[in-house]
Amino acid sequence: MTNYLGRLPMVQKAVLINTADDWGTADWDSTYGWGYIDLEEAEFNKDDWFRTTVSPAPDYDLYKGFLFNGDTATLVWIRRVDYNASFPSTYYALSDLDLRLYNENTNSQLDYSTSAVDNVEQVQASGTYNVVIKVDPWSSSFAGKSTETYALATEENFTAASGPAFSLGTSNYNKCVGDQWTVNVTGNNTGDLIAHGVQISLTVPAGVSITSGSNPQSVGSIADASSKIATWTMQADAVGNHNVPVVIESSSYGENFSGASSLSVDVSDVPATPALISPGNGSRSGDTTPYFDWSSLSGATSYQIQVDNDPSFSSPEIDTSTASSAYTPPSDLSYGTYYWRVRADNSCGPSLWSPDWQLNIFLYRYLPIVVK
Repeated sequence: MTNYLGRLPMVQKAVLINTADDWGTADWDSTYGWGYIDLEEAEFNKDDWFRTTVSPAPDYDLYKGFLFNGDTATLVWIRRVDYNASFPSTYYALSDLDLRLYNENTNSQLDYSTSAVDNVEQVQASGTYNVVIKVDPWSSSFAGKSTETYALATEENFTAASGPAFSLGTSNYNKCVGDQWTVNVTGNNTGDLIAHGVQISLTVPAGVSITSGSNPQSVGSIADASSKIATWTMQADAVGNHNVPVVIESSSYGENFSGASSLSVDVSDVPATPALISPGNGSRSGDTTPYFDWSSLSGATSYQIQVDNDPSFSSPEIDTSTASSAYTPPSDLSYGTYYWRVRADNSCGPSLWSPDWQLNIFLYRYLPIVVK
């Protein structure tokens, strides 16, 4: 055995038990105990152990690796006692730590050891699996201590694991009232274990709605460093900026893992109808390039003005768009009667046309004044 094991009796005990030849029934029995020491196997697995601390429930530690049929993992911790000058004087209740073994690929529990009266727990693989070992405190508090130190002996090539962890890939949307569109949310498992039973859900506020796609939506299992996509069809129902919280959840290895994000939907509508200002309806002017003016509207990105001598606007003499709420023709209009109207526009489409107003452009004639 190495000096490391010599300096750590707890580790030494865990490795010796884990590598012993079990001659009796599985696990401990009154005839053979944990089995006969196999020093050759202990030497081979002399570095395959972990020694750390765990807090009371709901804390836990996870480890990942590979086990063949019959391979074991063994958990050991100490019974604590206070000493005075000559003998134990205070005995603490035994901390209750459990040991569980899961199939990483299926999330099924393969074995467990949950004795409340022992400070050794052992699990055994009944087949060949990628596995997750869970050190799982049952005690909600530890007598005389805030954490419990333990040693876990395994087969070779095990590593400590933190479990599934999530990030969410979302988008923000600019939509118009009545629009329907596809929403894709990507669930990314950034952890180091497969996530099982993964669900992604939206909390949908008033102003938007889901028209297709279950919510929450199951996407199955997500391997570590992999992702799955949940898809919905949504509809924009009301103007405003709507925040949609997104949650991803997994129930794996007896624990719940989750992540959260959000997406936003900025919903617009077509603009209101502009109100005409000048030239006033029915006004008369000698100006052949009149200044047309109308109300400026929030949400409008441009305005279309039409001027025609026919009230049906079948062939407008002016039909143009401008970003301003005013317009002056670049060339002279002929004398006569005209009709003009305006509508506002944005990404959601045009407003209704304003009621058309009439404008009369006439030629001023100056009569000479004769003075006698």
